[in-house]
Amino acid sequence: MRKSGRIILLIVFFLLLAIGLIIFLFNTFTASGSSQEVFFDEEIRDITIKVENANVIMLSSENESTTIELSDSNNDSKLLTQLKGTQLTVEARSNSIFFDFGSSNPPVLTVHIPLANTTILKVNSGDGNLNLADIGPYEFEAYTANGDIAIQNVYAKYFSAETANGSIFMKDSAAQGISANSSNGDIQLENITSDVNLIAHSSNGSIEMKTEMLNSSIEFTTDNGDVTIHTENKPTQGYVEAKASNGMIDIFGDDSGNVSFGGEFPKLKVDVVNGDIIME
Repeated sequence: MRKSGRIILLIVFFLLLAIGLIIFLFNTFTASGSSQEVFFDEEIRDITIKVENANVIMLSSENESTTIELSDSNNDSKLLTQLKGTQLTVEARSNSIFFDFGSSNPPVLTVHIPLANTTILKVNSGDGNLNLADIGPYEFEAYTANGDIAIQNVYAKYFSAETANGSIFMKDSAAQGISANSSNGDIQLENITSDVNLIAHSSNGSIEMKTEMLNSSIEFTTDNGDVTIHTENKPTQGYVEAKASNGMIDIFGDDSGNVSFGGEFPKLKVDVVNGDIIME
């Protein structure tokens, strides 16, 4: 019995060794990577991007063309595009036959779009970071199940960013309505302008905002994290409605939670369950 048991253990050991060797050789011989690129000169109004496990970079195009490039050092991803009328769908799929245990060097999907032509832009990632800069779609939605989102120099009528596990960073961007939502991560807003409403929520993370002036309505909520707002100019109108169930409130030196600067707009509403609220 002991001898047969040893034989079984040896067989299992060599099988695991063989599998590990195959994976090593596969990664070694595909390290040179690949790059797939597609150009579109047609007018494109709506763009939907779907990736399983890749980082996405969105930038403005230098001309009226739309360019999509997928770079993959592991050489196991495939770029798929479909254009129907003025609607473009872009997908990056993995061709790997092995389980994905996470990669330190994931594929990168880079998309250049004309600055003014895009009406609706949707980016959806199962696992990867999203970086959007210097674009101006009419409206766009960015979502990743596991990754960070960075938005800079984006101008739209409405845009939203959501991550289930990651941080959100927005800078030098403007829209009529803006929404940022993180289930597990911090939210940082710098020089963000919203004509109607700026909404931010983090279930497990802090919200920090830096701005020159608080001249539009905001609604910030956290379940477990602080809310800190830095403004270069103290408001001269509007009012603050702040509530911290388990934390401190400091609104320009006032700890009452309800501060009026005159008038009803803008409304600055902050609600924190566990954390502090600071406006300075």
